[in-house]
Amino acid sequence: MDTLPDMDGDHRLLLSALSPLLNCRNYQVVLAVVSLFFYVAPASEAQRAGRAMVRILRSPPEVQFLVLGAIVTMASKRPSMFAQYV
Repeated sequence: MDTLPDMDGDHRLLLSALSPLLNCRNYQVVLAVVSLFFYVAPASEAQRAGRAMVRILRSPPEVQFLVLGAIVTMASKRPSMFAQYV
């Protein structure tokens, strides 16, 4: 993350502290962290969040429904998050 010198230290700390949660098994935690990344992370960091969303698509159908809805919403505003998975 040292390649982002214009980012505030607290902002950088928040993103680095939450990054491990993108690998959590609980889809609710992943959705919450991805939502935060969607709103506050720069584009380079947001792509990692997109990968976590694609990973949790291997869940039960009701979870897939929620995740796909979130992906559609996020991809409409930030398509770069999911461009590599299309």
